[in-house]
Amino acid sequence: MNWKKYAFAPLLFFMFSLPFLILSAHFLATIEEISKKDMLYYMDLRASITAAKISEILNSKYDALKIIREQKFINASLEDKKKMLFSAAKDSAIIKELSLADASGKEVFSSIKGKKFENYSSHPVFKNARYEDISVGAVSYLQDEPPQLSLAEPVIKDKGGKPIYIAMAKLSLGELNRRLSEYLQRTPGDAALVDWGGQIICDSSYDYLFSPGLYVPDAVAETIKRSAQEGLDSFKGSFTDRGVKKLFSIARVPSTAWWFYEAVEEEGAVDYYLYRWAKKTIYIGLILIAVFSFISYKLAVKWIADKH
Repeated sequence: MNWKKYAFAPLLFFMFSLPFLILSAHFLATIEEISKKDMLYYMDLRASITAAKISEILNSKYDALKIIREQKFINASLEDKKKMLFSAAKDSAIIKELSLADASGKEVFSSIKGKKFENYSSHPVFKNARYEDISVGAVSYLQDEPPQLSLAEPVIKDKGGKPIYIAMAKLSLGELNRRLSEYLQRTPGDAALVDWGGQIICDSSYDYLFSPGLYVPDAVAETIKRSAQEGLDSFKGSFTDRGVKKLFSIARVPSTAWWFYEAVEEEGAVDYYLYRWAKKTIYIGLILIAVFSFISYKLAVKWIADKH
């Protein structure tokens, strides 16, 4: 019967530690989920703030065609308009070229001297400005250069209100990339500015400089398209990229069709300080169970001895 006496403390420890360990496992899993949710909310907020900053930069620095809306420009002759466009392009570090095209798409003026005139009739930006009579912009992806921003806006109209000339602008995205890079370098994962189709305009690893035409992962590109169609301004979630689980957030850049995207590995999203604290608490709990199991054994032996 002695073995039963000595088995009492381990049995007591097992009886109390088993449910404790089951609850502890749920506790650790809950901490992981809470950490992931906290990271997603943080990423969503950060993505929305960054998207708003990008919009501010675009509105303040990249409205290259604002000159054509000024009354002085509107009242000027065609030749004076050309001079004003040339001067505006010369004085700006962002503007690569300002030009005028007629309604057929034939270029009639360029701020680049000696340039061979182009035909913009098939250019999507020109076509939208010409036929929809609105100011439009899009990113042009070049083969041997970083992406550039192309703008088009009707500038002179006939009596029927149809555009006679379309103002065109080609802008360097270097300033936007520089400002954005200051933020992207501080992100714990991957981040990028992308267009509606998921093509990368600039990214935190600078891959866009060396490999033009890169896209975000298919799952993210599909989410961007669906969010745009449903009119969502932001979205957060998770996806698997080449076997690695990642958390991501996207946010629409106001007044554009661009989106800001950020992703981090799911494993890196866990708050390991809190996780280690929780594990330490579990270890202390097991020690306390062992101590009180031993105390219970001693008390049981004493009470039985006193009874007899």
